[in-house]
Amino acid sequence: MKTKGQASLEFIFLILVIIIYIFTVTKPISQSAIDSIQDVQEITQTNRETIKIVQTIQNISLLAPTSRETITIVVPDNSRIYCYNDGNIGFRSQININKNNPPISSCPQDTCDKNYSSKSTLNCKVDYITGIQKIAITKNDNNISITRG
Repeated sequence: MKTKGQASLEFIFLILVIIIYIFTVTKPISQSAIDSIQDVQEITQTNRETIKIVQTIQNISLLAPTSRETITIVVPDNSRIYCYNDGNIGFRSQININKNNPPISSCPQDTCDKNYSSKSTLNCKVDYITGIQKIAITKNDNNISITRG
């Protein structure tokens, strides 16, 4: 009888060791992977929205002198899209908010940014875009303006 009781205790002890391993090793690794995927998703979405603005500016510049197009932009919480009067549209995304991942060399101080040239001089009435917003891109003669729509 003693061997059956000892085998049961050893089995329970083994299960306990496995559970401890799962919670101390596997869970932090999986949380780090989830955080990385969310960072990549936010950067990709912000990049897509920035390109959407640049392409709309380029389309408007080819249309009639009094053209206007309104687009809806969805920017993740930790990101902003910026409009610069020199013709650049750029974004900045804060990554690794939970500090679960090592630093990335292409994003110093956990901030990724990128600028695109619209090849037009812009009149930015919007400094930056966050959240869900409608943006109006208007062409008056050869001047292109960006305002909240």
